[in-house]
Amino acid sequence: MALVGLGILLVLASGSLLANWISPYSPIKTSLVEMLDRPSPAHLMGTDELGRDLFTRILHGGRVSLAVGFLAVALAVSIGSTVGAIAGFYGGWVDNILMRVVDFMIALPSIFVLILLATIYGTNPVTLVIVIGGLRWMGTARQVRGARPAGAPRLVALHKQVGHVLQRRGSRLRVALVRGQGRRHSPR
Repeated sequence: MALVGLGILLVLASGSLLANWISPYSPIKTSLVEMLDRPSPAHLMGTDELGRDLFTRILHGGRVSLAVGFLAVALAVSIGSTVGAIAGFYGGWVDNILMRVVDFMIALPSIFVLILLATIYGTNPVTLVIVIGGLRWMGTARQVRGARPAGAPRLVALHKQVGHVLQRRGSRLRVALVRGQGRRHSPR
């Protein structure tokens, strides 16, 4: 099932990345003659109210969606790995404070925070990356923190901690992040 999902993702991603070669139409050029055309061999999904080809617009729009998704995941992994490594490395009161911040962030209803921040800052792609990445790092932090090695010097322990997560828990982490539910999973 995972390979089927990967195949679908690869087809959609390559379609978006190769949009200029797949479709002969411009995503922004209007044509008043072809307004609201039905699907046909010339326009596979028809045209919109301004005569723009819908298939072309979907392919080009996929580029923005892919970029926002990948950058948000990269930001979430970066924040989560940093917070989790610091919590696991220092332990004690630093660990307690950081894990309470993680618990607080998990308790926040993400959709309301997303709507609030989108209302304040707008819905441009940069804002979306920051907000989505900023709301999805908690599961990564817990997984990295949970891989705390014992008995090694501090710097070696930090290196082993991050290496352990990438080797042993990396597959779970990747699956959780691809599913978009990275913040809901805790280490086992």
